[in-house]
Amino acid sequence: MMQVSFTVFDHVLCWIHAERIINRLIPLNENHEKAVNWVREQIWQIYADIKCYKTHQEHGLKEEIQARFEELCHTETCYESLNQALKRLGKNQHELLRVLEKPWIPVTQLLSVNEIFETMLKSEKSAAVLVVRMGENAEIPLPA
Repeated sequence: MMQVSFTVFDHVLCWIHAERIINRLIPLNENHEKAVNWVREQIWQIYADIKCYKTHQEHGLKEEIQARFEELCHTETCYESLNQALKRLGKNQHELLRVLEKPWIPVTQLLSVNEIFETMLKSEKSAAVLVVRMGENAEIPLPA
């Protein structure tokens, strides 16, 4: 019997939860509102590009996405609370962009355990037994 191990709990942040940093802000004027809306557009454009990268790992796209994310997080707007939120977002860059290093990881963490297992089963059709590693010693054998 062949055994394949997966590290299921590779920490990836959900973009919906990451955007909550921005959604909590209360713009004080029209310029603040425009800045917040622009940042939201940038966040979701980067997210869309990450989803595209997952299916087509085009040369240079990974670096472009990383650069745009870093540029966004270092953007200075007219709204200081938004600037601070962008800095906080930047501190989570590694977890938000992890899928660029590991394209098989789901982009969102809102998947149920069953959906994760189904994804793993589809990716390893030839494995007789799948073993999910959770921590150092726990293993859950899954049917092939």
